[in-house]
Amino acid sequence: MTDQERICSIALTQIAGIGPVWARNLIQAMGSAVDVFDRRKEVPEVMKGVAGARVVEA
Repeated sequence: MTDQERICSIALTQIAGIGPVWARNLIQAMGSAVDVFDRRKEVPEVMKGVAGARVVEA
């Protein structure tokens, strides 16, 4: 795991409404924690619900 991947993984869990389970689900759906942030506008399409909207806002 790269430093950027580690930082993005931790950052995901710091977003209000995103805990460890949602973070893991987002990473699995998007490919990596870095991809979650790089492609955050696509997250609501991939992950329906509040979590997707929270990532876009972050």
